[in-house]
Amino acid sequence: MSELTGNLQAVVVRNTDGSWSLHEPLAFTWRGHDITIPARFTCDLSSIPAGFKWLFSDSDLSISAPVAHDFLYRRHGWTPTYTFTRAQADLLFRVIQQARRVPFLSRWITWAAVRVGGWWAWKRA
Repeated sequence: MSELTGNLQAVVVRNTDGSWSLHEPLAFTWRGHDITIPARFTCDLSSIPAGFKWLFSDSDLSISAPVAHDFLYRRHGWTPTYTFTRAQADLLFRVIQQARRVPFLSRWITWAAVRVGGWWAWKRA
């Protein structure tokens, strides 16, 4: 866990269209690479298919993990200092969930889901 440092407490506000926006920047370092997600970055948090909403809610998976994941996907992994691969973006999703104490089974199921189904979102970004 020492490879992830910084404040992972994301504060989001719900927009009228159902999306979420960061209230203040989210900045952290992972594997020596700085990632700063600006305030007002908008995302859908966790894209949980309707059939699985009974199993997971957006807040069950932490807030910062899906925000960081959406940020990297939207930019194809690009940050000013490093370009992350899709696999790295997906791994970071799981690493942040672990740091935020998301239960083991929840983080592994959702990580597997983004590994299996995330390719289409990565390609269309």
